[in-house]
Amino acid sequence: MSNAALYKKLEWDSQTFGIITGTVTRQDLDDAALRDVLQAMREEGYRLVYFPSIRKLVGRDLLESFDGMLADEKVTYAKSLDTPFNYTPDDHIRSYDAGTVSPDLLRLAFDSGLYSRFRVDPHFTHNEYQVLYRIWIERSVRREIAHEVLVYAEGTRLLGMVTLGEKNGRGD
Repeated sequence: MSNAALYKKLEWDSQTFGIITGTVTRQDLDDAALRDVLQAMREEGYRLVYFPSIRKLVGRDLLESFDGMLADEKVTYAKSLDTPFNYTPDDHIRSYDAGTVSPDLLRLAFDSGLYSRFRVDPHFTHNEYQVLYRIWIERSVRREIAHEVLVYAEGTRLLGMVTLGEKNGRGD
């Protein structure tokens, strides 16, 4: 199998960051195979590569040789519900239906990204995470990527928010 079959370019990320961005599509590569893939990507001009790994650790030497780092660790929580979840808004929790993103909602979106890989990665130096989180909340409010945006408010001040969606038949 050629190295090119083991990775792909991420068009949206590449456009957003202004650098060629890609992802390794195989999670079961050993360090030697991963080194070959990363070298091929480097030679093709990739500057940012995501490597979702099912392994706990990729060799430190391998990461360092490509100026890489473990940027985050994803955890997915799941719970089966015996009955459908019904939500009734109250005086503080309501659907966000303003149509545009308020300064309070944008602040909450930025706060939610404070510990994201896009903020903690030292290679991102121009608050790129804010670009991503602005796009995320704008598209969520337009209901492009979220079914619902709920906010917790006291008076007119928004103090909390959650976006609700669905992926693969599950709540997200």
